[in-house]
Amino acid sequence: MQNNQSPGRLVALLSVGLVIGVTCTSAVYLLFVAPSGGSGDQLVDTVVAPAATESDPRTQVQSSSSDGANTPEPPKFAVRSLDEIASMKSASEQQLAIRVLLSDLEEAQVADLLTQSQDIFEDEDWSALHSAIVQRLAYQNPSRALSLVLDADNPYNLGGFVTHVFKEWSHSNLDEAVSRARTLDPNLKETALGVILRERKDLSENTIRAIARDLGNERRATSTITQRKIDEAIDDPETAWNELALELQD
Repeated sequence: MQNNQSPGRLVALLSVGLVIGVTCTSAVYLLFVAPSGGSGDQLVDTVVAPAATESDPRTQVQSSSSDGANTPEPPKFAVRSLDEIASMKSASEQQLAIRVLLSDLEEAQVADLLTQSQDIFEDEDWSALHSAIVQRLAYQNPSRALSLVLDADNPYNLGGFVTHVFKEWSHSNLDEAVSRARTLDPNLKETALGVILRERKDLSENTIRAIARDLGNERRATSTITQRKIDEAIDDPETAWNELALELQD
C-alpha cells in the first residue's frame, strides 16, 4: 500500500469512516439490542376505529373563515412604485407586492428599481425587499447586479447581496462567475467561493479543487469534498464503505 495520501484526503477518508461506523453501530443496536416492544401487537388489536359522524356544515364554514383570516390578502391596487410598497403596514403584503411588481419589469427597469431602493430601503429593516430586487436582477444579469451592489453608497447587507448574485451566476455561467469572483476583495471572494461550491453539487472533485485553488483557498475544497462524502455515507453507508475500502487500497 502506498503511503502518499494528502492530509486533506486523509481527513475526508477518516470522516467518512467515522460516519459509516456510527451508522452501522446504530443499525446493530436497533436490530439486536433495542427492545422489540411486544405490546405493540396488543395495541393494534385493541384499537377501535371511531364511529363515523356526519360533519357539521356550520363547523366547516367557521373553520374555513378562520383559516382565511390568517392568509395575507393581496394588494388591493396595482403597485406602481417602491414608495407605495414601503407604505404598506404588513410585511407579507410588502413581499407579495414587490414580487408582483418585479415580475412585469425588464432588466433595465429592475436595475433602475435597485438604484432607487438604495434611498428608500436604507437599513436592514428593508433587507428582505431589497434582496428580492437583487435576486431578480441577478437572474436577468448577474454581472450588472453585482456592479450595482458593489457601487452602492451604503451597502448594509453586502455579503448577503453578493450571495444572492453568485447563487444565480454559479448556475447560469460558472466560468464567468469564477472569473468575476477572482476580482473581489478577500472577504467577498471567500463568500463567492462558498456559494459556488455549495450550489454546484454536480461538480467533480477535480473541478472543486481547481476552482478553490483559483480563488485562493484550496482548504475550502477539502472541507466541501469531505462534507459531500459524509452526506453520501449517511444516505448510502454500504456504497460509501465499499468506496472507502477501494481508496484505502490505492
